[in-house]
Amino acid sequence: MDHAAFWWRHVSGPDRLLGDLAEAAFRHRVLLIEEPPFREEFGLQFRDRLLQRDSNLLNAEADGADVAGGIDAGEWLMRQCGRDMEYHPLDGSRAEVLAKRKWLAGRVFIIPDVQDRPEWVELAVEYARRSPADNGLLVLLYRGACPLASPRKGVAVFRRGDYFTAYDMQWFAAFCIPEKDSGAVRDYRAQVLARIAGGDPELCADLAREDVRSDPLESMEALAWRYPVLSDLAADRKRLELMLWEAQLQIVFPLVERLRRRFIDVYRAELSAVLREEDGVKDEFGNKLAEPEDMEIRHIWWYCFKKNKAALSESDRRVFHLIYISRNRLAHLKPVDHANVMELLMLDEYEPQRA
Repeated sequence: MDHAAFWWRHVSGPDRLLGDLAEAAFRHRVLLIEEPPFREEFGLQFRDRLLQRDSNLLNAEADGADVAGGIDAGEWLMRQCGRDMEYHPLDGSRAEVLAKRKWLAGRVFIIPDVQDRPEWVELAVEYARRSPADNGLLVLLYRGACPLASPRKGVAVFRRGDYFTAYDMQWFAAFCIPEKDSGAVRDYRAQVLARIAGGDPELCADLAREDVRSDPLESMEALAWRYPVLSDLAADRKRLELMLWEAQLQIVFPLVERLRRRFIDVYRAELSAVLREEDGVKDEFGNKLAEPEDMEIRHIWWYCFKKNKAALSESDRRVFHLIYISRNRLAHLKPVDHANVMELLMLDEYEPQRA
């Protein structure tokens, strides 16, 4: 299954949006929708939802993508339904005639990029106000800010942010990542992609095509020509670091904690001896450390491996140093370097060994 089909068929938020659109289509005459991702697949799924409710719409679809720039919106609609020769200006505005005479009945028109065609919004508002419930449906797609500043009778407005959640993006990102990449690397990659892509699944899919072990910053630079938002994000270093930190807090921090526990299990005898001999070992808040599990990474390093010189294998020393610096950076709201993250993620099954 391709990315577009998965997004509209198997992700919760988009599915809910399609359901609400289908309901609104039979209560309103105009739907004003923020540009949907994977628009071709959206059109197929949306029309299918409408047909499930009214099979008479089988031949009632038209795509306004070829609307000429200079043609009047009402004139274009009349030509599409074969009524342009029956219209006279004395009958009223084109929107009024289309509405009252129900010339669009049984039809669905999808008009893209109405933010650049204000005449379509003006016509749609009048059409919706005057049209009976059994008339045709106008679906206007817009980019950026909503063209309507306030509600209008017969017009239903839908925004992506009301439907596409962080969970949706993480679920979709996990689908986009190649199956050969698994485990903690896959989980971390999904977290990062979802955060960078925000509410744009098309951007998420493109980012996922990059090498899973590559630095996310490099992937952003490679796609900045197509997605200007990436250039803005790359320039906002604090925001980008916060995104990476949040993703690492979800995946890397628990891994660091698991590795800390494994070191405690392997070196329990040495740590217990330290706590017995170093009576009164306390943390920075003055709390006594009674059990090895109470010891943070810095306590283990200082009291066991540095002060009391417990033997560490070369491999354990490298891994312990890695979790030490990673834990320290995350605790200070700083992301871990990408190379260190990738090394850590490969240690999910690592078991310390005595020297």
